[in-house]
Amino acid sequence: MDKETLSDEQILAKQQAMRQRTVSWSDEGQSEDGGPRRGSVVHEYYDDDDEEDDNASVTSLPAELPPPPDGGYGWVIVFVSFLANMIVDGIAYSFSPFMEEFSNYFEEPKGKVAWVSSLLAGVYLSAGPIVSALSNKFGCRTVCMVGGVLASFAYAITPLATSVEYLMITQGVLGGLGFGLIYLPAVVAVSYYFESKRALATGIAVCGSGVGTMVCPPLVSLMIRSVGWQGTNLIIAGIILNCCVCGAMMRPLEVPRMKKKDLLHRIAEEKANALENSSLAGSCYINVRNADGTTSKQPNPK
Repeated sequence: MDKETLSDEQILAKQQAMRQRTVSWSDEGQSEDGGPRRGSVVHEYYDDDDEEDDNASVTSLPAELPPPPDGGYGWVIVFVSFLANMIVDGIAYSFSPFMEEFSNYFEEPKGKVAWVSSLLAGVYLSAGPIVSALSNKFGCRTVCMVGGVLASFAYAITPLATSVEYLMITQGVLGGLGFGLIYLPAVVAVSYYFESKRALATGIAVCGSGVGTMVCPPLVSLMIRSVGWQGTNLIIAGIILNCCVCGAMMRPLEVPRMKKKDLLHRIAEEKANALENSSLAGSCYINVRNADGTTSKQPNPK
């Protein structure tokens, strides 16, 4: 009994030290489908990086995300997506009031000034593939918040402009990239929370673009007459920062974690299942764990 207990303790220590999941076959072969050959002994070692658990437990995650709730907090996602789209498209398509101001201030033709708006729309809409990859890697919340900071910074430094080329870089490139980082996550986040009502929820969210396009140009014209184009850009920079709040509210779906099991108990269950499925019954050899924690191949007594 003491010998078996000592062996289990040593095995447990080895399991805790494992960095990868490895599979070894005593017959040193695989079946045609890539799995272990029938009649072989399979040993699996599981990584356990949970330092808070001293009992060497294993936490497993479900293979799929939980189903969309089709409501609940999803309507909050729809609301913040509506606001984000209203801010982004409302500002992006409110460049016409700035056209005359920039042309007179920098003494440049309107055709050259129009490049600022063209670059903004082009970068904003062309950033889709890059933004989608970033959203998959870092999540909609993080990407949207970074986009809000970047776009706000672009408009905040616009009053320092000394030429139209400066505006092309700040508002055109940086502002367009920031808007792209906001827009796509705002639309994608809605699809995670809805399935049967996805079309309705997405439609409500993108309505923000139309509302912003109607409301923002008159407001921008009013602000330019009141505080000038420099002050207007600073106000717009503050408005764009609200997209960071919208992004922070794009809470991802919570993935439930399965109940933890003792590692040795789990290994025992897997061996029992393997015996029931006859994966061990016909083996000519079995791996026997010695007292020092090593294994040796011995003939199967059965």
